[in-house]
Amino acid sequence: MKIKTKIPILSLITISLLVVSMAVALPHWSIVNAETTTILSSYPSWFFNGKDSGENMGSTVSGVGDVNGDGKADVLVGAQKHTLTLYREGAAFLFYSSGGGLSSFPDWKMGSGQQGAMFGCATDYLGDVNADGYDDIVIGACEYNLLDGSTVTKSKVGAAYVYYGGQNFTAKTSADWSLLGDQADAKLGSAVSGYINEHQSAVVKYADLLVGTPFYNNEEKTNNGRVSLYLGSASGLATEFVWEVFGENSAALFGSAVDNAGDVNGDGYDDVIIGAPRPANIGYAYVYHNSDSGLSSSFSWRGSDEKGGSSFGATVAGAGDVNNDGYDDVLVGAPNKKVLIDGTFQSAGCVFLYLGSSSGLVTTPSWEKCSNQPGSMFGASVAAAGDMNGDGYADFLVGVPFYSVSNEKQGAIYLFFGSSGSIGVKGDYFESTYGNKADTEFGTSVSSAGDVNNDGLLDVIVGAPNYKASGFRVGRAMTYYAGIPGIPDVEIFSIFLPNILK
Repeated sequence: MKIKTKIPILSLITISLLVVSMAVALPHWSIVNAETTTILSSYPSWFFNGKDSGENMGSTVSGVGDVNGDGKADVLVGAQKHTLTLYREGAAFLFYSSGGGLSSFPDWKMGSGQQGAMFGCATDYLGDVNADGYDDIVIGACEYNLLDGSTVTKSKVGAAYVYYGGQNFTAKTSADWSLLGDQADAKLGSAVSGYINEHQSAVVKYADLLVGTPFYNNEEKTNNGRVSLYLGSASGLATEFVWEVFGENSAALFGSAVDNAGDVNGDGYDDVIIGAPRPANIGYAYVYHNSDSGLSSSFSWRGSDEKGGSSFGATVAGAGDVNNDGYDDVLVGAPNKKVLIDGTFQSAGCVFLYLGSSSGLVTTPSWEKCSNQPGSMFGASVAAAGDMNGDGYADFLVGVPFYSVSNEKQGAIYLFFGSSGSIGVKGDYFESTYGNKADTEFGTSVSSAGDVNNDGLLDVIVGAPNYKASGFRVGRAMTYYAGIPGIPDVEIFSIFLPNILK
């Protein structure tokens, strides 16, 4: 909203001085160990706020490649309770890069068309499913209902929607491909991920889609969960799945998290990682190897911390090759894992890194990092960051949405640097930043944004779905540009930067 009221020059000077003094006191990206230099900006370089209280802007964030084919990286932001045309239908917002940074306002936005559908509860980079040169996007609506007129016939079956990229993407008013759940309360679309099933014999490689349905009931099991794979082609995604796997146990919630694991055994085929957090029991993460004959129907690796209630597998990510040994590695989050703090075991959260090898992932984690704060939920989000510092090793991101500096639960994110050796992480080298306000849930979602300002460096996007602006918990998405000073996060800046605020 533009403010038309004229402000006297003296007032502007006073405000500017106030902003400078406030900026000095604000938290910023800090780095442990002075051997390396800070990679990311001290403050957000770009941010976008929700408009209504409780809409959860930033519930999900994703770098989505180049959707409109202009050679620049774009980002997608979910607001799962946003009111676009219907109350609390949920919405997703696409922001193009102009070369100097992201658009101030969404270039495209889409809602579910159904109240309470939670459209935007999952978003992801899909890749190019029809090999037309434009990257495509996928959005989950995990509480979509099947309707007969206005009557709900099956509640919360869930849905997933795919939108094919193109030069005229902003004119798009409906999905190019959609998938509706077939079982009540199964919540299809709670997790979605792009993938390339590289066993395809064609020279052209089409991106494929993985869809998680964590509350699916199968073979007399309750909420054991399901993950399905849909192949891309010149005409787009197939309507029938080509591969489908289910959770081992009731209440496993298999498919709560899913990602392309990369090539963990070095055979030239990308593999799949799936989380089954099993909140009331021991959680697991599973890797399925790919081959010339396609994805295996049985898991090739299963990891766990063997601790009940830790939610191990609630988040998973292919991390890339963090130790540069030729094998890709994976991350698994256990955001409720108990840690010994002040003499007692308290839920704080941990993240585990498993390294690849010629035989696949190693059995035990090479690296484990836990929070020292009760209830902080370290590992509530994990993501590959790419090679942020250009040293040849893949780096990764961890979100901690309830981290406190002074008991205010402002949230935090950490950037960890890859390194050679059996650990795969560069000792205690990391960067971190915080939400700057109480109860923001900063770090609920985090993703590499790609190079959104076209400077040759990778950037980061973070969601804070409970961020408070103008007295309301509207949520916020924000990016940090590598090597570029950011904007101090104070409300007074709405006077100078009206284009950034919604």
